[in-house]
Amino acid sequence: MVDKLFKDRGHSILTSAQGAPVAVPVLKQDFSASEVVDFVSACVFHVAHGDGRAEKVHLRASTGGADANVYVAVYPEAAVVHAAEGARVTSLPSVASSLRTPVPSHTVVSVMDGYQVGGGAVVVVFTDVAGPAVFGFTS
Repeated sequence: MVDKLFKDRGHSILTSAQGAPVAVPVLKQDFSASEVVDFVSACVFHVAHGDGRAEKVHLRASTGGADANVYVAVYPEAAVVHAAEGARVTSLPSVASSLRTPVPSHTVVSVMDGYQVGGGAVVVVFTDVAGPAVFGFTS
């Protein structure tokens, strides 16, 4: 079991969501240029190892006092920019091309359970309202 989420294909930069929930970035209607760069970096929750080995990703989401939607998308390595501080996707993710999981208030819900990724693919997570948090692991 690998059991960790990484921000880079070399698996040297850990994602902070290692069993401790972290806030899910909110996809807003209007972003400034610097906010776009911050968002496309913050929404990356795991980058599969670049050598092609398969990894199963498990993500759980929770919310505070309000219901929310959490969106998950997987991008191929071709749609990713790799930098020293971690990976970022080359464009804003869209609600239309992502898997939506409703997360009722005060519950923990599986948003990805053993989905297999590899070859530098990137798992992106975002929401349309503030509040949800995600944690996870790989196997």
